[in-house]
Amino acid sequence: MSVFLRGGRHVPSKHIPKTGGTSTERVLRGNSRTQMWLYSTGLHQAEFEFPSSPQDFRSAVLEELFDPSIFDLHLCVVRHSVGQRLSEYGPKYRRSLKLAASITPFDEWAEEVMDQFESKPNIRDNRLRPMVDFVGQGTVVFKFQEGLESPVTEAAIA
Repeated sequence: MSVFLRGGRHVPSKHIPKTGGTSTERVLRGNSRTQMWLYSTGLHQAEFEFPSSPQDFRSAVLEELFDPSIFDLHLCVVRHSVGQRLSEYGPKYRRSLKLAASITPFDEWAEEVMDQFESKPNIRDNRLRPMVDFVGQGTVVFKFQEGLESPVTEAAIA
């Protein structure tokens, strides 16, 4: 999650893995004066005892860290769940092509990772969690397929 500051407003953008969150944050960052906290990836989770990388915290974890009332608006961007899964599968598929390795078909891969998810919900840095786990009460939700103009306008950052 990143928090964008402009005109005295504090607007967190909840990053939902594999839903265009990085693109959303780039657009908001370009239209904002300041961006704070939780954009880090690659932190060693065990070292900090985090359930995932900070940018991929689900809503319940964020609400333990921050009082939601300190923010003026909560927003996030979602995408079709199949697109979200394909976005996670794509890099694995491309690596297999480069290595001329055998490629696990998407449906088999999806079944395998969802079986892993049942026993370890934070697997793959929360990238398999349902998007609803990231939204939280009072969050304004936008669809990635509809573009990023609306979240920027809503945040009054544009």
